[in-house]
Formats: sequence, structure tokens, C-alpha cells
Amino acid sequence: MKDGGFTLFVPKGFVIDLDGTLYRGKDSIPGSAAFMEWLRLTHYPYLLATNCPSRTPEQIVKKLLGFQIRTNTEHIITSDILAAHYLCQKGYRRVFLVGEQAVRQALDAEGLTVTDEDPECVLVSWDRNFCYQTLNLALWHLHTGIPLFCTNPDRTIPHENTVIAHTAPICAAIESASGRTAHYLGKPGFEMAELAVSKLGIAACELCVVGDNPDTDIAFADRNGMQSVLLSSERYTLSSSRISVKPGRIVRSLVELIS
Repeated sequence: MKDGGFTLFVPKGFVIDLDGTLYRGKDSIPGSAAFMEWLRLTHYPYLLATNCPSRTPEQIVKKLLGFQIRTNTEHIITSDILAAHYLCQKGYRRVFLVGEQAVRQALDAEGLTVTDEDPECVLVSWDRNFCYQTLNLALWHLHTGIPLFCTNPDRTIPHENTVIAHTAPICAAIESASGRTAHYLGKPGFEMAELAVSKLGIAACELCVVGDNPDTDIAFADRNGMQSVLLSSERYTLSSSRISVKPGRIVRSLVELIS
């Protein structure tokens, strides 16, 4: 890797986003497979960190293989894995879940019980079957005084040639109805950074975050003392005024990081 792409240092490891960075919907993003193969062949330390809680690490590995990207589950952290780890560390054991199967599996792996009876907290995640009945169940539990957590603060997620609603609008409905404020996990929060540092064994200041979203990926790096690279897209271009947190570098292709 040439050090000209980084103004201060060559990072010792990468924390890389998935949706919008390595692929968009059913399409691979040009340059992503070459960059990931370079990381694999050079044994460069990296993690794939996503706020999308709809797939298990095994499903992510399979999806990436379809894009000619070879990795394994040890390189993957998701917002639902983080949430399950965090709740377990905080001593919660019974969870009312607004979310899909991947989140249930993550909670189960940490020994947590998903239940409608006497939960100790409410966890909100992406749920494509979210409905009025679920909203009222969450509201009823929150009225008992238990805390509210959310796997990630994303309002939308890239999907083919557009975007679709993600977790934050679901949690916003529950916050509005209950008058409560959720503790949001995932990027750009410090909990994801702590987990990444722990798994890689590399200090945050020596890591570089690579992603396509300034509000989550670049803010994640900025808040946690990491270097950052923004992959430009239709939403965020090299000259975009919409970028609220400035990255260390903006690239058109991930290949630029190794050329």
C-alpha cells in the first residue's frame, strides 16, 4: 500500500462497511473484490462491520462469495451481534425483541431469552414485519420502566438503485409513542469501536474505517479516533456539500487504496 493516500500514517488494520461499500443490493461495487482479495492475500488485519442486522455472519459470508469476495465469520461484526454482546455484559437476560431472525440468533448465542413475558429490556432492530400490534406490545413493556435499546441508528439503507427505510424509523415510532429515548448501538457509537478494537487487538488510533455513509461510517471514525476513507457514491461525491463529517480521504474506488 502506498502511504500517499493517508495524510498521517498507514493504518495497521481496517474496519470496512458492507452495504454501499462492498455491494449495493444484488450488485458488487467495482473494485471491492480486488481490494478484499488484496487484504486476504497480504493477511492485512480487517473486520467487516455492518449496522444491518438482517443477516447472520454465515449468510454474509455466502453473499460475499457470490461477489467473488472470500472471507470468514471471524472477520464479521454486525449490530445485532454487538447488541447481544452489550446486553449480556450489562446483565440483561430476558429481552422483548422487535426484530428478525438474525437478531434472535445473536441473542440466543449470548444466552439471552427473547420473551413477551416480564422482559428486562426492549431491543428494537430492523423488522420488515413491524406492525401496530408490535408497537403496542413494546409500549406496554416500556410503561413498566424497563430500558429501550436499538441495534443501530440508520434511517435508510442502500437497496439496488434506491434506498429503503431501516431501523431508526421503527425505533422513532416506539420512542414517540412511549416518550422514551433509546440507547442506540452500532455505528457511530463507541460500543462498536470497543468490540472492533478488542477483536483486532489494534488500538483505535491505528485503524482506518472505510465506508460510504458520512453519518455512520465517517462519524464512527471521527468519534472514536480512527482514520477514515469515504467511498464516493451518487449520494456523496468528491465535491459534495452534504458531507457533515469530513473523512481523511475520499476515493472513487477501493482499488485506490492499494494502487
